[in-house]
Amino acid sequence: MLTARSTSRIAIAEQPSAVAPARPVPHAERRGVLARMATLTVAVAVALLPLLRPDGPGNSAPVDLAIIVAVGTTLLAVIAARAPVRLPYVIPVGMLIVAGGTAALLHEATTTAVVALGQDLLVFLFAAAIVNACRTPAEIGAVLRTWSLSAMLWAGVMVFAVAVGDDGLAGVTARTGSRAALTFGDANLAASYFVISLLVIAAARTPRRRLLRWGAYGLLGVAILLTGSLGGMLSLALALGVLAVRALARRFGAMAALAIVLLAGPVVLVGIRGAYDALTHGAQDPNSALHDSFGRVGTSSEGHDQILSEDVHLLANASLFGEGPTSTKDVLAREQLSYIKEAHNDYLGTAIERGGLGVLALVLLVGSLAMRGRRALARADQPAMVASVPAVPALVAALVAVACTGMFYEVLHFRHVWALFGIVAAIALVREP
Repeated sequence: MLTARSTSRIAIAEQPSAVAPARPVPHAERRGVLARMATLTVAVAVALLPLLRPDGPGNSAPVDLAIIVAVGTTLLAVIAARAPVRLPYVIPVGMLIVAGGTAALLHEATTTAVVALGQDLLVFLFAAAIVNACRTPAEIGAVLRTWSLSAMLWAGVMVFAVAVGDDGLAGVTARTGSRAALTFGDANLAASYFVISLLVIAAARTPRRRLLRWGAYGLLGVAILLTGSLGGMLSLALALGVLAVRALARRFGAMAALAIVLLAGPVVLVGIRGAYDALTHGAQDPNSALHDSFGRVGTSSEGHDQILSEDVHLLANASLFGEGPTSTKDVLAREQLSYIKEAHNDYLGTAIERGGLGVLALVLLVGSLAMRGRRALARADQPAMVASVPAVPALVAALVAVACTGMFYEVLHFRHVWALFGIVAAIALVREP
C-alpha cells in the first residue's frame, strides 16, 4: 500500500532533472570516431606525399611525420574495434629486412644501411595503415579522391613555378638542367609520383566531370614532361597500353583483341618510333625545351648500359648473403670501376645488396602484388566498389608502371609506391556487403 510519502518520492523521481547528465559515448560510437580519424590521417599523409624537402636526418622528410601519425591513429582504431590486423606483404618485406640486416652485419653495418632498413619498415607500415584504415569501398574512394585532388594541386604548383621561372619552387638545379623535381629532390622520383597519380585520377574518376578530368590528365602529363624522366614516360606509355588492350578484350573478346593488337601493333610502333626520332632529333638543340629530356636519350642510354654492365659484374662477384643495403656505390668505388652510381635497378640492386634471400623476397613480393591485383580486378564490378572506385583496372596498370620503373630506378623505397600497394591490397580484401 502506497503512503503519501512514497507517492511523493515516485513523483520526484519521475521529474526530469534541471541539468541532464552528460550522455556517455557508446563503445561502438567511439570506434566509429577512431575509424574516421584513421581514414582522415591516412588521407592527409597521402595528400602530403610530395613533401620530401627539406630533408632531415636519416633521409627523413616532412611527410614522414604525417605517415607516423596515420600509423599510430590506425593502430588505435584497430585496437578499439578489436578488428583483425591486416598486414599485407608482411612475409616478403620481413624477408627483405632480414636479408638486408644479415648482409649489413656481415659487412660491418653502416649508418646508411640501418637507415635503409628503417625506411623499409616505415613504408611497409604506411601500406599496412592504409589497408587497416580503408576497409570499405567508401573509405578507399575517399583516400583516392584526396590523392587525385592533391596531385592536381602539386602538378599545378610545379607547372606554375616553371612558367614563372621560380627554380627553387620548381626544383630545378644546375646539375639536372631544366628538369623539374618540385619538392621531391629528384626528377625521376617526381615523375614516378605523377605517373601513378594520373592513373589514380583515372581510377577514381576525379574530377567527375569528363572535361575537367581530361584537363587534369593534361596537367599531370605536362608535369611528367617537365621532369624530363624518360623512364617515367615509358612506364606511363606501358600502363596506358595495358589499359587499352584490356578495354579491347572486354569490348570484343580476348581473341579479337589479340588479333587487333597483332594487326595494329606494328603500325602503332612505327608511328611511335617516328615521333620518337623526331622528338630526339629536335631536342638536340641546346635551346630546345626538350633538350634535358629527349635530348639526352643517347647519353642516358649509355649511362644506363654502363650501370647495368657494372651491376652485372658486381652480381657475379657478390656474396650469397649480399653486400648490404645501399652498398652498391661503395662497392663500385672499392672495385675502382669507372661509373660509380647506385644500382638504378630494383631487381639487380636487391640481388647485389641483399643476396639470395633478398631475391626470393622480391619474387614473393611481386607474386603477392600480382595476386592482389587480380583479386582487386575481381572486386571491380561490385556495385559498392563501382560507386567509390569506378575504374579499378587503372590501379592495376599503375602496378605495371611501377614494375617497369623498377628497371631504371630503385622504387621500393618510394613512399607513394607503397601507398599504391596499400590501396590495391585494401581493394583486394573488400567483400560484397
